[in-house]
Amino acid sequence: IEVLKALILSTLEERALRFITQALQRGMFHEMPSLWATWTAQVAEMSLQDAETWFASLLTHVDHHDDPVPLATFNRDVENARERSVQFYRELLRDFDINADIRALRDRMANHFQLKMTLYHERVQRWVGELVVRSKDAVARHLNHIELPVDPNTIRADGENITKFKIKAFSDQLLVFAQRGAAVSLGKAAQMPAFSLDPVSQLTTDLRAIMGSKELENEREIAQFFKAAVAAADEAVEGELKLNVNKLMGRTRMKELQSIVAGKCWQAFDEKLAKHKWMMFLVHYKTHKALVQTETYDSRMARFGQANEQKLNVHFRTAMDRCSASYRARKSNLAMPASETDLEAEHRQLATTVREMLDEQAGNNGDLKDTDAYRGAVMSLNSVLEEGLLHVRQKNIELWKVHSDEATRCALRANEAVMRQCGLLCFFNKVPQVHKSTSKKHLIQCFPRSGAGARMSPTMQMQVFENWYNKDLAHDASTVWNNFYIGSGLLGFCVLMLCMGGRLCSSQSPPPPQYGSFQGGKGQGYGVGNRMGGQWSD
Repeated sequence: IEVLKALILSTLEERALRFITQALQRGMFHEMPSLWATWTAQVAEMSLQDAETWFASLLTHVDHHDDPVPLATFNRDVENARERSVQFYRELLRDFDINADIRALRDRMANHFQLKMTLYHERVQRWVGELVVRSKDAVARHLNHIELPVDPNTIRADGENITKFKIKAFSDQLLVFAQRGAAVSLGKAAQMPAFSLDPVSQLTTDLRAIMGSKELENEREIAQFFKAAVAAADEAVEGELKLNVNKLMGRTRMKELQSIVAGKCWQAFDEKLAKHKWMMFLVHYKTHKALVQTETYDSRMARFGQANEQKLNVHFRTAMDRCSASYRARKSNLAMPASETDLEAEHRQLATTVREMLDEQAGNNGDLKDTDAYRGAVMSLNSVLEEGLLHVRQKNIELWKVHSDEATRCALRANEAVMRQCGLLCFFNKVPQVHKSTSKKHLIQCFPRSGAGARMSPTMQMQVFENWYNKDLAHDASTVWNNFYIGSGLLGFCVLMLCMGGRLCSSQSPPPPQYGSFQGGKGQGYGVGNRMGGQWSD
């Protein structure tokens, strides 16, 4: 500055001496005052321009690094440039009788300052944006080093900690940068540029978005683990059921299988999550476990149970058909006619054999006896056996009757003999009970005359009689019942007529004689007594 100042002053002195010498040589001494005033005005203008140029040159050294300087430093450097420019301006005019126009110089410096501040604002905005990006990159790099999946609470707490740290560091750095510093006197102080969105708020929003994205990525990884666990559980259930798909199972065995399948299902489900124990405390664990319970375990076990029930029904239906066919074939080989005791014993033995055939189809240890299909087959078989027993008994009676043909013909002849002797007052052909009891007496008397009848027990004889009476004597019994109804009707009619005749006779009989009369409340006459005052007295 001193060199520049000396150079400018020497130049001005040379110009002043040359101006005076030329004016004296040309005889212009009388015009010297006006010429001097003009020249000093030019000197003042040139000094103002030089000071302005000097200020612009000094501004080029303010905020010239890659990153913008803090606001206080910027204001300090600009104020220093102003002071040096004003001082330089005053030095230029010190040897001249010229008043320094500081206001004009400040106005000119203000224009250069405005341009400088615009550039400074652009640099600050760009720098702040870079700070935001660096903070976001730092948080992203930190989160990328976290191996997923991880406990959502852990990644959330870790993310919140580094987010708060970065936001605080950014806010503190920006706050220090934005301090205005000492007050200025030669012009306006620079201020921070206006941001469309508060940088701290913008950084907070962006970091939350990064955290949200990372948490979402973590959730997807967790979902993949649970999806694999569900698939493993499904595979375990399916594999265990395939091992038993061709087996018939009772209720007890089915419960055991359910317990085994459930154990393997949940074991496979938990093994897929064993690497991350914390997953078992998440809401996803309960949700997916309920899904496995409903869609995998319950659904597959229900289908397996239904298929098992269908196979049991087919199995026992087939077994029931074989048992029924075997029973009918063996039943036809029973020795008849036979005594009722022998027949019952043989049929009981046959029924036991047939039931054992059915039990053989219920498994070696009777595992299938607790099923509804087995119980239904037993009920059906019992019905067949009961029906067969009734048929065998009836057939045995029929055969006994056939072998007792001589006795039945004897009894029929005895009935015809009684019928021929029966008159109007004979009850044999008019009262059913008499007809049946007489017919039974005739048949019982005739049994000893037949070889087969002599071998029959009294109970069998009664059963043969019932069969003979209900079938062979059905027409005679029907005739007796008709006679009974006709006779009962005639007898009832006669009794009715007698009753009506008796009432008619009683209504036409004369009234009884009266033996006394009453006068004034007193009566005289013959009789057992007189009624006085509502009572009888002797």
